Amino acid sequence: MKNQKNNDIFKILDHEGKGFLTGKSFKRILNKNGVFINEEELQSLMKRYDKNEDGKVSEEEFNEEFKQIYRK
Repeated sequence: MKNQKNNDIFKILDHEGKGFLTGKSFKRILNKNGVFINEEELQSLMKRYDKNEDGKVSEEEFNEEFKQIYRK
């Protein structure tokens, strides 16, 4: 059930249907929801989620990190 929720959340965030999120899209999503971050915070966010460091957060990477949040 949690994995399905993660998939649903990712699909909402990936509204363009590209299959990945970039730093720019993360920032846009956060800003749209009233959360404003600076470049350093954005880099930290990307480092946390973008495990293979290709500049994109895949659905798999997102779900893996999101599972860690649920465990806490």
